[in-house]
Amino acid sequence: MLAPYKKDYCGRYDDWIYDEIRYSLVDRENNRTNGLIEVYTPEAASLICEKKPSEIKTIFEFENLARKNMMNVKADYKKNSEAGVYDRDYDSYCSLIPYDEFKRNFAVYIDIASWKRDNKYRYDITKKM
Repeated sequence: MLAPYKKDYCGRYDDWIYDEIRYSLVDRENNRTNGLIEVYTPEAASLICEKKPSEIKTIFEFENLARKNMMNVKADYKKNSEAGVYDRDYDSYCSLIPYDEFKRNFAVYIDIASWKRDNKYRYDITKKM
């Protein structure tokens, strides 16, 4: 679920999704950093990304921990060599997948997230905002 975060009166992020993502990205005893998949519904698509005619999407910038982990692959590991163009599956630690597509191929996206978790050194992961 993607949405901009809200801050409380002390300036802290006040959102259970933020807390869940933050907690899942932290390495700690008996728990390693998890892979990250953001699934969005058709109703939310226009708030998250703009689809271009060439099937390339522009992901909008907004204050969200999942968003901070998109297009964050280190230059040496970038799959798509074209500047400003990122491979959806491997050039972002957090994959952004439409709900219907995730339902059809969920095992594929879980396998990709597991691969990224095991290769997290390839990404500049933001674990806290």
